[in-house]
Amino acid sequence: MAEATDLTGHFKAILGPDVAEELLGGEVAMREFTALSTLHVGPESQRTSREIGSTGSSSKACFTTSFLSIAGHAVTKADGTIAFALRDFHCLGGRFGFQHPVFVLATARRDAPVLVTVTTDLTILNGETDVRVSLFSWAPDGAPAGRVLVNWYCRAATFKIID
Repeated sequence: MAEATDLTGHFKAILGPDVAEELLGGEVAMREFTALSTLHVGPESQRTSREIGSTGSSSKACFTTSFLSIAGHAVTKADGTIAFALRDFHCLGGRFGFQHPVFVLATARRDAPVLVTVTTDLTILNGETDVRVSLFSWAPDGAPAGRVLVNWYCRAATFKIID
C-alpha cells in the first residue's frame, strides 16, 4: 500500500501544483464507481417454482415478487479469492431481505486465459438478510490466479421487511 506522501506527487501531476497545494491541506478523496443496481417491484416481476409430486409429475407455479439486479466489479486477492456482501454495492436503503433464487454471472477481465467460479450464501449481517458472494479466479492449470479484475452481475429475489 502506498504511503500518503507517495500520493502527493501524483495529485500534483494530475491537478496541477497550485490546485494540489490548496487541496492537499485538507482531505483528498478518490472515487471509483463500483456497481449499478435496480430494485424491480411490481406485477411484472415474477418468481417461478416447480413442484414435483410423489408420482414424478411436475407443475409450474408463478408468484409476484421483487428482485434486485446489481452489477459491479471486484479484484481477487493474491490467493485468487474475494468475498463481499451485496449491500456493499447498492444504496437502495429500505428494509428488505434476500431469498432464493440468487443468480451470479462473473467474467474475468484479462487478456490471458483465466477461469472464474462463484458461490453464494444467504447470510444475516447486522440483523438483515444479505447475499454473500465469493469469487474464485483460476489459471488454466487449476492454480489460483490472483489480482484478477472480475465483472459480475447478480439477480436475487427480495422481500420487504415489515416492522
